[in-house]
Amino acid sequence: MLKAVLLPKVAPSHPLSLTPVSQQQALLSLAPITTTLLPDAGPEVLARLGAIVRSLPCYRLNLGPEIEAVPLFLRETILRLSKPSLASESQ
Repeated sequence: MLKAVLLPKVAPSHPLSLTPVSQQQALLSLAPITTTLLPDAGPEVLARLGAIVRSLPCYRLNLGPEIEAVPLFLRETILRLSKPSLASESQ
């Protein structure tokens, strides 16, 4: 089950972090790459993508220089978002 939408961004000068983004920002980031990777997909694909984005919290995943820390960071993030009270607080 999906818990959040993460938009990775390589940011070598920033620490590894998660920043909330609006659903609009998330859809604007995802739509171009989706239509590039799935050129034959119809409007129903973008409609479904929009529905997913609207139903979940959205975050920018800032990937800083400490790449070795990413797996643990993601694991902790998934665990935190899996707890209903904490997921709503992080929005």
